Amino acid sequence: MLAPSLEAAARPPRSTPADAAGTETATQHIYVLKLEDDCFYVGKTTDVRGRLEKHRRGCNTWAWTAKHKPIPGDDAIYFVETMTEPTAEDAITERMMCEYGIDKVRGGTFSKPNLPEHQAKTLKDKWCTWTDSCFVCREAGHKSINCRRRKEMVRRDLEEAREREEHARAEDELLFSFDNLSVSHTSHPKNSGKKWTEEEKEQLAREKREGKTNEEIAGIHERSVNAIYMQWNKQKPRDSL
Repeated sequence: MLAPSLEAAARPPRSTPADAAGTETATQHIYVLKLEDDCFYVGKTTDVRGRLEKHRRGCNTWAWTAKHKPIPGDDAIYFVETMTEPTAEDAITERMMCEYGIDKVRGGTFSKPNLPEHQAKTLKDKWCTWTDSCFVCREAGHKSINCRRRKEMVRRDLEEAREREEHARAEDELLFSFDNLSVSHTSHPKNSGKKWTEEEKEQLAREKREGKTNEEIAGIHERSVNAIYMQWNKQKPRDSL
């Protein structure tokens, strides 16, 4: 529920036919049309009645009123006032959206039938400021830092990060097991257990840069895949400097 001052601003007084008739001048006016499906459209024009007729004809310029037609009669002109500020159209649109819902009002900067996500979020954040509500759950009575839902979101993010780490570790262990399995089914490598020479280490680094697999390198050095894996993990930080 809006604060009293905002609620009054968000619900503009209904205009009379006489008010609308007097708007057909060169003066810019802000107008609000009441549409079918309990929807509204906020616009600006120098000729309110002429603009209403264009909306009724389903002009493609206004996709919102093509989808939600103005209601019959003069009641379609819900509100009219002289435009005194360039931001008035957006201000009335935002406040009416806050009162009647984002899905019920369009106008000004917010004229697209399918409102972009960033615009919807900006509007909701504004309303939280107006009504002193939480930015996380959009409910009044507490600050965002104390929001129970926020704490749940942080906990869920931590759990998901932990699960990703465990999954990555499990994949590494599985790959390591496959390497060992492939070694167990081959003949005992000639250089198994021998100390790595500096020349071999340089050759290993070069082969890694060339994109050779551990299996290919193991065949060249006549060592096990596991030996290649372990040696590269030892010297990789030094070679990466």
